[in-house]
Amino acid sequence: MTRSQSAPTDPSLQGLMQAERFIQQRQFKEAADVLNQLQTQVVGDPRIYMMGMRLAEAAGQPDGALKAARHAVKISPQWAPAVLDLALLLARQNKFVDAANEAQKAVALAPGHLPTLHGAIDIAHRAGFAALALEFLPKAIELAAPNHLPYQRKMAQDLYALGRHTEAIVLFNEMLTNNPNDQVALVGLADAALASGDTATAQQTWDKVVTLDPSNETYRFNQQVANGHIPPVLPESATRALFDDMAGVFDQHLVGSLGYKLPKQVADWILQKYPSRELNVLDLGCGTGLLGVCLGPLHGYIVGVDLSSRMIEQAVRHGVYYSIHQVGILDALQGTPENLYEVVTALDVFTYLGDLSQAIPNAHRVAKPNGYVIFSCERALETEADWLLRPTKRYAHKQSHVESLCRAAGFAQVTVQDTTIRFEGTEPINGFLVTARKAAAGEVVSVKVEGAKPKAVRKPRVTKKKDADATP
Repeated sequence: MTRSQSAPTDPSLQGLMQAERFIQQRQFKEAADVLNQLQTQVVGDPRIYMMGMRLAEAAGQPDGALKAARHAVKISPQWAPAVLDLALLLARQNKFVDAANEAQKAVALAPGHLPTLHGAIDIAHRAGFAALALEFLPKAIELAAPNHLPYQRKMAQDLYALGRHTEAIVLFNEMLTNNPNDQVALVGLADAALASGDTATAQQTWDKVVTLDPSNETYRFNQQVANGHIPPVLPESATRALFDDMAGVFDQHLVGSLGYKLPKQVADWILQKYPSRELNVLDLGCGTGLLGVCLGPLHGYIVGVDLSSRMIEQAVRHGVYYSIHQVGILDALQGTPENLYEVVTALDVFTYLGDLSQAIPNAHRVAKPNGYVIFSCERALETEADWLLRPTKRYAHKQSHVESLCRAAGFAQVTVQDTTIRFEGTEPINGFLVTARKAAAGEVVSVKVEGAKPKAVRKPRVTKKKDADATP
């Protein structure tokens, strides 16, 4: 409940404060009794239902929370705090389109109210709607002055995310005028400069960033990239931070916004190949457990591997995985005994690993005879290097090179099919899905490659290490 704006009525105040204390103490029945009594005493106060929303949400009743929030808005449709509370609730429930619509309504009702703008900006960023955030940020900067730096940073980062690099560079340079060692601004400037083709500025800026924080492996990685030296793998710290930040909205964003369908496609194939469900699966880079959800319970084990603890927390909730290990995929494969899994998967994982010369042979080793290794890659042009780093900081691989690695690893059969990995805006990210079968016991290996032929496709536009043994 937002108290910085005047409330429509006053008789409810003491009861609302008492209900809030009960909620904080998780005395939900007592809080409900107070709110029910208030409803009989006070008519037309949306704050009662806003507190009811908090009660229902704290008690684990999302539908009840949404019902209460919508009733508060129905009572006072012109009161910005009620509308904003509804918007924030919708965002917490990952209903981003509805949340954004309500946020716009709240800002229209209170355009000069900084807390309302702050909430709307937060919703836009949680939803990944950078363009919407840019509608609110200029006014927030104006209202927050002179303490506007956090909003200025967000605005510059959103401009960069939308490919408006020149505008972003102007803002980053403005921040650096006031504080030449502002690492957030320096990193933003370096990224924007490299994206705009100003390699010299990018190199100089990354050199300064690394000087300020020489132990940061992500900064050193980007320094190498700016200087034209592409490391073979994205730093684990960068991958972990990226997915920790995304964990709460990952499924909604990846499946809903980016059209990611590989887990369902691969799960369908696995269940067709193993209709009895008698198999063990190693899911490399399992994330929030999308593959496990699509597979459902097996008469065997699904073991997951991921670097992000927050992703693992989401995957555990599904109750499908036998165990999940927080470890990098190379360490996981090296620490796993041979001939253990009927299926090994790595879906949208090798985009964070450039050199596959260790991953593919090790995946072959841990698969059982006559088992399968299934993985996806973003497609590099056949005229490009065997693997390369895109401006999106994801690796692309040449199909012919990947096929060569599979043959060298000893797979008996390799099937390749074209696929769209996901969408970036309206642009499809072209890729290919590899299904590689390990030879059965006693089978004479004569490698057979089937499916899509390597082809030229246009380059996409840029708009705690733990025990590595993944044994069940």
